[in-house]
Amino acid sequence: MGLNNFPKLSPKQKFSVLDSTARINIWHGAVRSGKTIASLLRFAQWLAETDPKASGVVLLMGYSIDTIMSNVIMPLEEWLGKDIHYNQDLSKVIIFGHKIRCVGSSSEKARGAVKGITCKCIYIDELTEVPKVVLDMLFTRNSSKDAIVFATTNPDSPYHDVYKRFIKNPKDYIHLYHFKLEDNIFLEDWYVQQLKDLYTGMFYQRYILGEWTSMEGCIYPFDESSMTAELYLLPKPYTKVVSIDFGMNNPTSFGLYGITSTYPKIFRERGYYYQANQQLGLGNKTVAMLTDDLFEFIKNEPVSEIYIDPSALPMKEEIRRRLITTKRWIRLIDADNTVLDGIQTQQNMLENGSYVIAKHPTNEQCIKDYSLYVWDNKKQRIGEDRPIKEDDHTKDEERYVLHTKYGALQKKNKNRTMNYDQLTEEY
Repeated sequence: MGLNNFPKLSPKQKFSVLDSTARINIWHGAVRSGKTIASLLRFAQWLAETDPKASGVVLLMGYSIDTIMSNVIMPLEEWLGKDIHYNQDLSKVIIFGHKIRCVGSSSEKARGAVKGITCKCIYIDELTEVPKVVLDMLFTRNSSKDAIVFATTNPDSPYHDVYKRFIKNPKDYIHLYHFKLEDNIFLEDWYVQQLKDLYTGMFYQRYILGEWTSMEGCIYPFDESSMTAELYLLPKPYTKVVSIDFGMNNPTSFGLYGITSTYPKIFRERGYYYQANQQLGLGNKTVAMLTDDLFEFIKNEPVSEIYIDPSALPMKEEIRRRLITTKRWIRLIDADNTVLDGIQTQQNMLENGSYVIAKHPTNEQCIKDYSLYVWDNKKQRIGEDRPIKEDDHTKDEERYVLHTKYGALQKKNKNRTMNYDQLTEEY
């Protein structure tokens, strides 16, 4: 089958494939912009044109073995057919006769896996996800004269090591290819608009415009006039769920959420917030006491699910025991506590009106925290996107239910790997 099976390319993609002959070649920019397709074609071209018997290792690195499979191996298999062979755990991958070593960068073993080898070619998927210590080791491994690196990444913070080392200060031996969403000329207009609707603010700048931007100030652009509503004006929910952010030495937050069959899809009906305060005579509550409060909170409510941080083991066990003894058949669900993806989901739902907060006295803390929940500037300076771990308890609790229950579509659209034949046919 071979290279003739690759799909059509845009002018920018063609240029990047022909031009990427430097020692280090990086495709960066917006999601679904076509950068990965171009980089994979160039990688396959190199494999097809290079003698497999030449000394050195071909290394393929991604965030995990699963992402390597979905983002790299599966597209290559569709295009190359019989010229690629592999087993499911990717311990054995052969392309055009080259034995490929696959390494997940998130593994603690990543640095050891590349130590001591000499690489003739390195392909890196999701470059900004590679820890600096692993990346430093990796670039000492391509020491042979004709060694070459191909890498792709979405934008991150301008303080990120990848931006400072490669993007901001390009050298003669580094070729950079920047892609915006509009550079993918094979996407239908409605699909482009759908992607644009998924993101707002700085996430829009990164994932749609392909810009390396900082996360600064308030995390959510909260507009109380449009993002809250009188409870009597909200649609009647067909079920209710609870979300929990548990703390022993920190505040504990519960939220009762109504799930509807219209808009908004979900609303925070009321809340519970407990913070110890010695001056006010409020001491720390035990797990049993907090669980008592939870069951009082949901008394006579048709709750079908409880979402809780997977790390809150003591409270999970106490809730599970109480559910059995009280014979309440409620699903206890480990929440997806991914922070950045969860923030995107929550921000998008607030912006498009699918999530609102009821105007209720017990929701005042939740509303107040939107003005206090901010990005950590100190972490930004070392290239990390993190909220300050203060005034975040209601925000974490909201995020647990919103992202776990509604974040799948956004995650699917962001991470989905497709070739251009699929794009032109399906979209």
